[in-house]
Amino acid sequence: MTGPALKIYGERNSGTNFVEQLVKLNLPLKVIPNIPDVPEALRVRARAHRMPWTCRRAYIEAAWDQIALRHDGACLGWKHRLLTGVELQRYAASTDGAVRFVAVTRNPVSWARSMHRNPFHALAPIDPDFSAFLRRPWLGVARERLDDLLLPTPIALWRLKIGAYRQLSQAGQIALIRYEDALTDPEAVISKLATLTDLPPPSEIRLPEGNARRFSKDDRGYADYVRAFDRTAILESVAPDDLTFILEAAGNDQVAALYPDLFETQAVPV
Repeated sequence: MTGPALKIYGERNSGTNFVEQLVKLNLPLKVIPNIPDVPEALRVRARAHRMPWTCRRAYIEAAWDQIALRHDGACLGWKHRLLTGVELQRYAASTDGAVRFVAVTRNPVSWARSMHRNPFHALAPIDPDFSAFLRRPWLGVARERLDDLLLPTPIALWRLKIGAYRQLSQAGQIALIRYEDALTDPEAVISKLATLTDLPPPSEIRLPEGNARRFSKDDRGYADYVRAFDRTAILESVAPDDLTFILEAAGNDQVAALYPDLFETQAVPV
């Protein structure tokens, strides 16, 4: 591999697509792609057999797991997977150290709201009631590389993966980028990534236009994302008991460390 490159990881609904577009617009970097999508022919085949929804989802996600295995080396893993230091070392060695690793985080309340609206890779029907959704178990997919695929709450996905990112960041193996900072201070984020990859920062910042998810049909764009980032709006978007549940399930210590500007939490012993 020649020239600097980035691999961007992050839990689904965390802003990885936006950060990737921001990087591509402002830095001459190769961004290692995520694993390929499931072929449309396979989705058509699943629909043709008129399987129950849960069977169809399991079939498609199992196919995606196989794709992830085949493309693990080229794509350096599924971007939403749980990471370990050993695996990052393996990925770094396979690229002769040419790739820098980045993990994107999003505050757990906004993330939970987005996950409820967009439950990507869910293997079971989603309860339409947000409070109930928070308190239902979540079944992960194999390519997430979780020790236990059955989690007590969807928020456990956030807790486990953000915990791993923080450990890797403290070990100097990965750079943490908050999605909120990419929205409100893109210059600082691009400057950080330029330093990470030994590149000069651009003289001016270009911002992504349109929906960061190219596969999405809604027309929200950068201005809409920034408007959604408001401390009062975030805190008022959930009921008080749901806020308490989210922060406790996410790990008050982690929330306090990553988002002291958003949440008044007290770190608890781990």
